[in-house]
Parts: sequence; C-alpha cells; structure tokens
Amino acid sequence: MQLLIREKELELVLRLEPDVLLRGDASRFRQMVVNRLDTALKYTPLGRTIELVVAGTDATAFLEVTDSGIGIPPEALPYIFDRFYRVDKARSRETGGSGLGLSIVKAIASAYGAEVKVTSSPGRGTSVRVAAPRVPPSPEHPPELRPEAVVPTEWAAPN
Repeated sequence: MQLLIREKELELVLRLEPDVLLRGDASRFRQMVVNRLDTALKYTPLGRTIELVVAGTDATAFLEVTDSGIGIPPEALPYIFDRFYRVDKARSRETGGSGLGLSIVKAIASAYGAEVKVTSSPGRGTSVRVAAPRVPPSPEHPPELRPEAVVPTEWAAPN
C-alpha cells in the first residue's frame, strides 16, 4: 500500500509495540489492516496523515488505524458495518469500493473474539480500534508465527 500512500502524498505513522501477539490466522489479520488502510486512503485528502498503532495491555492487544480524513457523520455511525453501506452514495463513483471494507473488518474481528470501536468527527477523521485477547509471550510456548506475519524490525516504534 506504500505506493498508494506516496501517490496521495500521505504520511503513514507507525507505532508498533514489540511482542503484541494474537492467536489467529495471519492472512485474516492482514486483510483487516489492508481493508482499514484502504478506507483511510480513500477518504483522507492529499498531504494528510494516517496512523497505525499496534499496542496492548496485559490482557488486550489492539490495532488502531486513525486517519485525518473527511470523517463520518454521527447519524451514519450505526450503519458503517452493514454490508454495502456507503456514507455518501455519490462519492462511491469517484473513490471506488463496494462498501464492504468495514463490514469485513467487523466480521474477521468477531470471528476471533475481538471488538471493534469507531470514533469519528466530520472534517477531522476516523479511528477504528480492534481489541482482542492478548497472548502473552512465554519461553515455554513461544509464538508460532508464520514468516509473513512477523513485523520487520525497521517498522518497530522508536524507544
């Protein structure tokens, strides 16, 4: 997605805590990230910022993507996870998409016992947080991560 981010002259800020582990299918978690980033890209104007955070508490891990885009009106928030729902039907022609992005995020999150929370302010942007039970790292049971699920060290948040 880096090409699309560069094309729109957006800044992607990554804040990634190490050792935030979840049990689940890495390709499904990747799909959640891609769907949310895709939505953020579509509705964030040129030159603004998108932030992706992976962090956690002792019991909870979360992924949060916050954009500085057009935001979602309060009256539309109850419907944003409905399949094929578009906040602005007229924009669908210019931005593309089918209105499935956030419904897919919600479906994947629910399948893994995660909760999705959305906060938004028209004209300021939208934040989508997926929170799930965290798997603590342990020497006796190291995480079995597929190679493509490992986050490169150069993406790690600075200390």
